[in-house]
Amino acid sequence: MPAVVDFETVPQMIRALAARYAGTGQAALGYKDKAIKAWTDVSWDTLYDEVLTVAAFLYGRGVRAGDRVALLSENRPEW
Repeated sequence: MPAVVDFETVPQMIRALAARYAGTGQAALGYKDKAIKAWTDVSWDTLYDEVLTVAAFLYGRGVRAGDRVALLSENRPEW
């Protein structure tokens, strides 16, 4: 299956997909919300805003291109 957008890195892929689906309300991912016990979609606009927020946080903490960051967590939409 061919890629929907051309990319070489994960950040390029997210940027390109967010641009492609901007303003469409298209779901980027879905998860089961344990509080309401229902599946919830996250749009590309929301996901991209969250990605930029995390990127700004990491940058503010001194993380720069080429640095490595690891998350040790259960699978969840916040990551």
